[in-house]
Amino acid sequence: MSTEEIKKEPDNGDVKKEEAQPQTPPTDFKVAEIWIRSGQIMIDASETFWADRCRALGVLMFCQDIVKTAQIEKPKPKIIPVKGSFLNGVRNIFGRKK
Repeated sequence: MSTEEIKKEPDNGDVKKEEAQPQTPPTDFKVAEIWIRSGQIMIDASETFWADRCRALGVLMFCQDIVKTAQIEKPKPKIIPVKGSFLNGVRNIFGRKK
């Protein structure tokens, strides 16, 4: 091997260097967990959540508003009703000419 081959460094032209972007503060926060244990509802939250009672009540009232405005989709009927009378439906099925 020649000395030129040993001194050469691999060409990393294909690898793009990541530019340092300023980190934005997180916008998602886990405030509390709601558990149902032995038939009782329990809210598991940190001490700082319970220490600021105004914010804790505000979060719980906001949850109440979410429950009030929740849109629950009704299940669609699986049986398709016959249009017209039942006899017309039977005539259409069995009265067809072949």
